[in-house]
Amino acid sequence: MSATFLPEVADKEGWDHVETLAHLVHKAGYDGPLDDALLDSLSLTRYQSSYSTLSYDDYSKLTTLPSIRADADSTIVGDDSASDTVRAF
Repeated sequence: MSATFLPEVADKEGWDHVETLAHLVHKAGYDGPLDDALLDSLSLTRYQSSYSTLSYDDYSKLTTLPSIRADADSTIVGDDSASDTVRAF
């Protein structure tokens, strides 16, 4: 069995180390007691993440989605030796 939380979950929930392990063990599907034998048998992997926010207005200023969408919606519908016909749908 295995389970994971994003690194910021325990802090956000206010859990200490034991509470975090208890929640992880439960999330993994274990229904037995959280005792020393279980804690000693656990194998843990720690990792870190970063969290960023961006307002929609700032996102709109940075993105090029309208031009990407126009390119994605364009389809070549004919093959003429002189030129290809491109139509946007």
